[in-house]
Amino acid sequence: AMGMAHFFRALNFFFLQQEFGQIYDVQTANTTLGVPLRLRSDVTLASKRATVAETYGQILDDLNAALPLLPELPLVKHRPSKQAVYGLLGKVYLILEDYREALSNAKMCIDLGGRLLDYGEIDGSRAAPFPSDVSQNPEMILYSTMQPSTLLRTRYSVSQELLGLFSENDYRRKLYFQYNPDGRVLFRGSYMGVTGSNFTGLALDEVNLIRIECLLRLGEWEEADSILKLYLGKRYGGDELADYPIDREKLLPYVILERRRQLIFRGIRWMDLRRLNKDSR
Repeated sequence: AMGMAHFFRALNFFFLQQEFGQIYDVQTANTTLGVPLRLRSDVTLASKRATVAETYGQILDDLNAALPLLPELPLVKHRPSKQAVYGLLGKVYLILEDYREALSNAKMCIDLGGRLLDYGEIDGSRAAPFPSDVSQNPEMILYSTMQPSTLLRTRYSVSQELLGLFSENDYRRKLYFQYNPDGRVLFRGSYMGVTGSNFTGLALDEVNLIRIECLLRLGEWEEADSILKLYLGKRYGGDELADYPIDREKLLPYVILERRRQLIFRGIRWMDLRRLNKDSR
């Protein structure tokens, strides 16, 4: 129970920091504001915002405290595990631009089990292509959702700009989207199946993309290239590598674009915009 408490406090501080805390920058992290760190149950204590450095420090402290107290894999995916800790550490260190630590944790997360779904084997004729039973999804590490209102869920439409990022031989073009007679395109590709919720948890697709990005940022081109091609083979059919960059300097923008395609409607895009806006590439 203590391990779960540390993990979920870290996870919620992480979500709050992405939404309300200022962006991480190593030069200003000790002066810019993060979120209030409520660490005690005493309601009479006044709240004040911690710095960005203190906020991420608390998140890391909680995850490191949780790690030895949790099983490698959970009994059910609603509960955290060592694999979930490593996955979240990978996300945190990616934001902190500590790519070696992000890579190390992503590798440990992947090594603990599960596998990538082959999207070419998924039946796209179903109303919700991905299983509602989370135990049947080998990519999912930790269950977590955001619940849009019924009104939003039936009315928000995918932009043509976003839809244009998916080529005809991209399996996600059929699995992720519902094409209505009135011309609207709706998102249906959540890992929550028919529940109507959008998946915001941890999964191996994201962790693999963290691993590939970190390898590229550290100059490990050959390993990144090998893992990326295996990953792409499970997302594209036919000539899936037709637009694969020959120039390895273009691989990083390619992977960033692949993050945008794969991880839509997961509450990740804002996090990516904040960290990537500092990168001239």
